Amino acid sequence: MPYTYDPDALGVVPEGVQMLTVTEIKETESNKGDPMWIVRMEDKDGYELTEFIVHKPNIIDWKFRPLWEAAGLEWPTGRAVLDEAKLVGRRVLVTVKHEKSQQFGLQARAEGYAPLGADDETQSAQGAMEFETAPPKPANAVYGDDDDIPFG
Repeated sequence: MPYTYDPDALGVVPEGVQMLTVTEIKETESNKGDPMWIVRMEDKDGYELTEFIVHKPNIIDWKFRPLWEAAGLEWPTGRAVLDEAKLVGRRVLVTVKHEKSQQFGLQARAEGYAPLGADDETQSAQGAMEFETAPPKPANAVYGDDDDIPFG
């Protein structure tokens, strides 16, 4: 039976600043055996963006902390246990970039996070995802190479 290919049906979050909801955080292991969270976020159309956050201090600081703070949660000032489940159901603004690889095809990647503003909350509550004014561009992500994520 022939298959009709539709690139719009791929379910990839569009590039640009998008409002996403954290829908799930799953604990697993990286390819190197380190503890890792798989954070799933969705846009209003159900398209998914997935973050792989290995439990290493430098990765937690540059990848998890910006997400945590953008979700409106206070980052601890000293030693503390972070309950990742507090993120589930929270909305954040994400700067999305597309990445293409032979192995995984087109993927949406988070380049940075920002908290929702008052206008964003109001519009989201009304079901509207279009911004009357441009939302702040998340600029806090400084991503480097990470061998622990399952793609490259």
